[in-house]
Amino acid sequence: MNNAIRNIADDTTRAFAEACYNDNSISDLMGEPNDYSDGIDCKQWGITLEQHREALNAALNDRLHDWVLEYAEGCESNGVDPREAIAEQINVDVESVEIDDDGDIHAGHWLTIEQLAELVEWYERTYN
Repeated sequence: MNNAIRNIADDTTRAFAEACYNDNSISDLMGEPNDYSDGIDCKQWGITLEQHREALNAALNDRLHDWVLEYAEGCESNGVDPREAIAEQINVDVESVEIDDDGDIHAGHWLTIEQLAELVEWYERTYN
């Protein structure tokens, strides 16, 4: 687990974020908000809608960054440069791509959460 969940100050919100991280895929966490199920979660966990959204965003952030680290490790263990697919998807030179120890990707700029999500979706469609 990366750092976004650990940085949530409220214990209940952090516990909900951990449950979201553990029980949901990236695509689940990227789904559209659902007022009905979100309200049920809020009632069951005793959190506000704002805390609910904070937890989901943190869980998605950590899932995406952990995916990047697992992807890079898998590539390297197979003798493949993990930067190649990233460079292909965002249309930059492979030498300009860097992956840091937290799973952040720099390719002329730091990729946003939305760009990381697009990268994961593209990779899954292309290579799986």
